[in-house]
Amino acid sequence: MRRDLRALQQELPAATIVVTHDPLEAALLADQIVILDQGRVLQAGPTQTRPANETVARLLGAEYIEYGSCRSGGQIAIGRDTFITVAEPELTPGERVGWSISPGGARFAAGGAYSGTVDSAITLGVDQRVIVRIGDARIGVVAGGNAPEPGLSCRIDIDPHSVQVWLARAAP
Repeated sequence: MRRDLRALQQELPAATIVVTHDPLEAALLADQIVILDQGRVLQAGPTQTRPANETVARLLGAEYIEYGSCRSGGQIAIGRDTFITVAEPELTPGERVGWSISPGGARFAAGGAYSGTVDSAITLGVDQRVIVRIGDARIGVVAGGNAPEPGLSCRIDIDPHSVQVWLARAAP
């Protein structure tokens, strides 16, 4: 139905309004999105717009919210001597930010750029959702049925474009 609705939207010279609680569905069917919480508009703009704050990030499906401070070179400090690289265009060094990784943005890789420790794993059908600790942060990684056991060290890669960043207005 989503595919048919999207095709119909592109054929007709009319605006459509779709109300949904599913962020994936909104991204598939919309060019513009309005995020509401208890009747208040929190953010509006193109579907590719990054979250303006933690509440918007959570409403858009962020599972693991973390905080860090910006460094030069598009990096966020997430622990002692641990930094992740992000594609965010304008990070001001020293600025405190919240961040999360979009689903599928992190993956296990033997030669991955980041070293972590498996915190826990839960089975989701044929896949496993693995929680990995990197620095002071926890991130979710979807793995096949061959995920590392909790407590083991691992290497992961994080797509810099999958890291959503917003200004942290107050300490978490």
